[in-house]
Amino acid sequence: MAMESGDRPADTMPPGAPAGAVEGTGPHHDHGIEAKPLSLADQPVRLYAVTPEKFRSRLDGLPPRLDRKLIADALEFATTAHDCQKRDSGEPYINHPVAVASILMDLKMDTATICAGLLHDVLEDCGVTHEELGKRFGEPIASLVDGVTKISRINFETREQFQAENLRKMLLAMTSDVRVILVKLADRLHNLSTLKYLPPEKQKRIARETTEIFTPLAHRLGIYKIK
Repeated sequence: MAMESGDRPADTMPPGAPAGAVEGTGPHHDHGIEAKPLSLADQPVRLYAVTPEKFRSRLDGLPPRLDRKLIADALEFATTAHDCQKRDSGEPYINHPVAVASILMDLKMDTATICAGLLHDVLEDCGVTHEELGKRFGEPIASLVDGVTKISRINFETREQFQAENLRKMLLAMTSDVRVILVKLADRLHNLSTLKYLPPEKQKRIARETTEIFTPLAHRLGIYKIK
């Protein structure tokens, strides 16, 4: 995976960052990201069982700044792509990306990020191509989904060779858009709520990764509700 950690000044925000979500504080901070009491941190994050029907019912209440039609299109695309797939809990797989998008919605994220939450597993699990996603939803959304997919493919089990701090830096370095990290954090947050359906050893591994890597990332991005 290509690293571009030196391409962005430490005191600038990554492109595509939500307003107020990330601020740079100087060259001594990793990629200019430091935990701060930012507005994004104050948004409530609800963990609840979400179905496509419940999610769809929320669309009418979205603020005008969000593209309801595009989000609805992403919901339908994801529902079709994940058709017949099941989670380890036995529930329809689509409930997971819908829950991830709901978390991002609660965090007041933009249209592209919410759509990426709905679509974040279609490249890896459904045989959908980057090109197909780009034609349907635009390159910005396709790039967000691709970024989340790349993070998902990292073998965190190699952390014996890397300090957790270096892995966190790598996650920040491998994407030029901080929204990729936000989608991944929402993905991990919902996965934690369904750990009981996994074998004990996998539960421990995921919990350890979360504590060592993802929780500090949420802290640095100022998203204390996720932390």
